[in-house]
Order: sequence, then structure tokens, then C-alpha cells
Amino acid sequence: MPHRLTLTDDHLLRLLMRYAPGGRSLSVRGLAAEAGVSKSLVHALLSKKRTTADVARAQRISAALGVHRQALFFEPLSTSMDVDTLRKDPPPHGPQREVPESTTRSTRELVADARPTSPD
Repeated sequence: MPHRLTLTDDHLLRLLMRYAPGGRSLSVRGLAAEAGVSKSLVHALLSKKRTTADVARAQRISAALGVHRQALFFEPLSTSMDVDTLRKDPPPHGPQREVPESTTRSTRELVADARPTSPD
């Protein structure tokens, strides 16, 4: 399966097409021709029918618009659903530290230790 990148924002793509390099505006057909991609891909990205493109096409579209690829496309994070099923015990919530079984201090001792001491 080829690696795919996700379009950051269809409105940003449209804005970049409007203010393309050289002070000109690019149509769907013009961007497709300049980037060497199909008109249907550009139209699908603009209409949100498609939100991804392979790395090579994303690079060519970005280059045709005069921007870095990362400004227009990003690599989505993995959303594997089976990651948590591999754990035997649930993850701890908050910081955890081991307390020895031999601990015998009472609540009164703990509170006394927590009080600020005054100089004599």
C-alpha cells in the first residue's frame, strides 16, 4: 500500500490556487496540468471527496503552488485499534510508585511529618 498524506485544509488549497506564484490564479485544470496530476484529484481534494494523496502527488501539487509540502499535507498518526488489547493489565492513571508491604506508618505519623516545623 503506498504511503499517503492528508490535506491540511481544502480552504488553504483554494487560497493558494487563487494566489499562485507569479501573481496569477490557477484553476483546477491549471493546477492539475502544472502539477502533473489528474483534474479529478484536484477537484476531489477541493470538494473533500478525497482528503489524501500519495507522497509524490502531494509533493508536485505543493511545488506547483510554491509552498513546502508540510504546509499543505501532513502525515497522519497511526490509529491502530489493537494496541491496547495487547496489554494484560490496564494502564495506571497518574504517577505510580511502589510502596513496600512492610510500611506501618499510621495516618497520624504522616500528617505530623507533613506539618511545617517552626524554628526554636
